Amino acid sequence: MTEEQFRGLIEKARELLAQTKDPVHDEQHANRVWGNIRKIVEKLSEERKKDLDMMILKLAAMWHDIAFVYFNHDLVNYFLEGRRGARIAKAYFNKVGIDKDETDLVCDIIFHHQHSSLFLLNRKYSIYHQILQDADTMDVYNNPLRIKLAEVAAQGSSMWYKFMMRILKPLFFNKMRKSKLIYNLPESIQIVRGN
Repeated sequence: MTEEQFRGLIEKARELLAQTKDPVHDEQHANRVWGNIRKIVEKLSEERKKDLDMMILKLAAMWHDIAFVYFNHDLVNYFLEGRRGARIAKAYFNKVGIDKDETDLVCDIIFHHQHSSLFLLNRKYSIYHQILQDADTMDVYNNPLRIKLAEVAAQGSSMWYKFMMRILKPLFFNKMRKSKLIYNLPESIQIVRGN
C-alpha cells in the first residue's frame, strides 16, 4: 500500500470512530491499543519483529472496533463484532485500492481480535493476530479510564451490557487483568505485570 492510502485509511478510521455508538470504543481506545502494540513490539526479539509491518498493525489498531460505529454494544454485537468489523473495513480498503493480501490480512486480524476474556486466544494465528488481541485486552483490563467509561456507558444500555459492566467485570476484573490466561504472548504478560 502507498503512504497516501495508509494515511487516508487512518484519517477515515478517525472520522468514523468520532461517530461511535459506544464511547468505550472510540478513537482514544484505538490510540491506546496502538500504544500497547508499540510496547509489545519493543519487547519482541529482533528475530520475531524483523518481518512485522507496522502499517498493518496500525491499520488493525485503528479499524478493529469499527463495528461500533454502525452497531450498538449489545449481546449480538458482542459475538458478531469481529465479523462485522472485518466486513466494514474490507469495503473501505477495497474502495481505496489496497492490495488484496494486505486487505485480507488486516480484515482477518480484525475478525479474530476479540474474546480473550472468554479464553479464546489467537495462538494458532499469526503474530499480528496475537499482538492486536493482546494490545486490546491490555486496554480493556489495565486502563482505569476505560473502566469508568464502560460503567457510564452501561447506565443507558441494554440489560446485557449492564450485567457485563456492573456484575461480571467487577467479579473477575482483578483476577483477570494480569492473568496469562487472557494473553497470547509472554511479552504482553511482562508488560501488564510491570516486568
